Amino acid sequence: MSEGGCLMNGEMHATQGWEESMERRKSEKSLRASEEKFKGLAASAQDAIIMIDEKENISYWNEAAERVFGYASHEVMGTGLRALFASSEQAEAYREELRHFHKPGETPLPRKLLTVRAVKKDGTEFPVELTISALQLKGEWHAVSILRDVTERKQAEDQLRRSERNLIRAQEIAHIGSWRWDIVNNRITWSHGSPEAYRIFGFVDHQGSVTFETFLRSVHAEDRDRVKKTIDAALSGEKPYDIDHRIVLHDRSVRFVHEQAAVIRDDSGTIVGMEGTVHDITGRKESEEMLHRQLANMTALSEIAISISSSLDIRVTLNVLLEKLTTLLKVDAADVLLLDKDSLYLNYAAGRGFSASAVQSTHVHLGKGHAGQAAYERQALIITDLSGSLTNALKGEEFESYIAMPLIAQGKVQGVLEIFQRKSLNPTKEWMTFLELLAGQAAIAINNAAMYDSLQHFATELTLSYDATLEGWGRTLEFRDEDTKGHTERVTEMTLRLSRMLGMADSELVQVRRGALLHDIGKISIPDTILLKKGPLTPEELQIMKLHTIYARDLLAGIPFLRPAIDIPYCHHERWDGQGYPRGIKGEDIPFKARVFSVIDVADALISERPYREAWPVEKTYQHIAALRGVHFDPLVVDAFLDMTWSQ
Repeated sequence: MSEGGCLMNGEMHATQGWEESMERRKSEKSLRASEEKFKGLAASAQDAIIMIDEKENISYWNEAAERVFGYASHEVMGTGLRALFASSEQAEAYREELRHFHKPGETPLPRKLLTVRAVKKDGTEFPVELTISALQLKGEWHAVSILRDVTERKQAEDQLRRSERNLIRAQEIAHIGSWRWDIVNNRITWSHGSPEAYRIFGFVDHQGSVTFETFLRSVHAEDRDRVKKTIDAALSGEKPYDIDHRIVLHDRSVRFVHEQAAVIRDDSGTIVGMEGTVHDITGRKESEEMLHRQLANMTALSEIAISISSSLDIRVTLNVLLEKLTTLLKVDAADVLLLDKDSLYLNYAAGRGFSASAVQSTHVHLGKGHAGQAAYERQALIITDLSGSLTNALKGEEFESYIAMPLIAQGKVQGVLEIFQRKSLNPTKEWMTFLELLAGQAAIAINNAAMYDSLQHFATELTLSYDATLEGWGRTLEFRDEDTKGHTERVTEMTLRLSRMLGMADSELVQVRRGALLHDIGKISIPDTILLKKGPLTPEELQIMKLHTIYARDLLAGIPFLRPAIDIPYCHHERWDGQGYPRGIKGEDIPFKARVFSVIDVADALISERPYREAWPVEKTYQHIAALRGVHFDPLVVDAFLDMTWSQ
């Protein structure tokens, strides 16, 4: 090669070397800039950033790592990873992920790898979330780990899981399930992970969903239209979805549920579904039905008892009893046979539910036939197949089941209660208990009818004894105060006369008489020093004297048959204008009996002679009462009083 050629080649090599040197310097400069940029970003990062070299030693430790782990940079640089993890298994899991990054760029993007248990300098363990990427610094490979302390998030997640578990448990305890209906896709799913909604509806697949039509098919046929109308009303915004209804399970058993729901709308306001709860209320419904039955039974027994006490005709009472029995026990027919003590025959007395009148001719001797056997043995007789032993009177009734219950009162058989059913009869314990109660009531009614006359005589004597006792109390009070002798008898007579003029019924006059006799009964608690004082009372003594109305109320309230007579003893010192005592009530708030009595009481006091004044003439007394019309006394009562002649 010529000298010129060699020169040209040398120049070309020099130029190429210079360019390579420039490219290398540029690359090194770019790398230094990248390193500086990385270190700047790492230093200001909120998450811990750790670099690991090829020997798996720590080569970088930012300030956030110092805060998270508690180690200063110089304490960990060049050390291994073991001290940062709660166990060797946790450290090995981290190393396993590092092996994916032997060379920069093998894994193109950083990725979330795992959550491990780390440990702080003070020994506290905590969860961290890791991401790893590859980085080359000064020609060496490093793995960059970004660690985030997720203690708070983990605690929140744990709390959420506990809350969900508690919610599921609460739903199971309360028998409440939750559901969501996606109208667009026609699917009903069960939320909160609770299987309770599946259990309530009896669905087997706890993971899937059901269609709206599946739900409707599970609703009891008698409730289905009502459920659909309630849903339509909720979707139209007319009223919320809130309903009790029945569902039918696969085994044909019936369950009661209560459902509540609200509609779900999308961002445009269009209704896209409903979300709600279903509550198994079968137990509550069964309890309510049992309470309703018991209440109906108690009401029936009460009505029968009232009939027993008020009716003179035993057949009226027995018809009431049979009507309640056939209705509440749901039996086809029933009758009562009464025992004739002389002939020892059981004779038809009352019946209900029979299609023919032939049963009315029933005439069975004690110990014969089903009814006679039950009466003789004093035990209930239950026959499940009556077809082979029907009497001629019952041939056309087609009865299948029969019960005969002896009616026993005061140890004596009074008759037999017969129950007839045109199908199989399987009485429960509750059913039989109520039948026994009804039989007891029937026996009492029959026995009471026989004893009615003697009871009436006894009741009359008792009433006379009550009245004699009240009169004795009134006289006893007058013995304490000779100045008022005869006052009680007079005001009682005149109050009854005025009450009759004002149209009071006889039943009210009984209470008027008792109240008048006892109008001053409260004075029994007033000291003699005040009650018998000849001169005017001091203000303090007057206040004590006024307490006699309160004493009267408290005394009479404890005696049931005298409670209706309390109005006069308690309120006869009240005034029409409200200035009276003890309560200061006025006008028609004052009981009418007390308004009538107060006029008579004042009039008698004025007409009667007292140690501190002479008796007033009747005419002057009438004028005084008239002057107090509408002030102290009821105007209506005063007008009637002025028309009445005072008894001498």
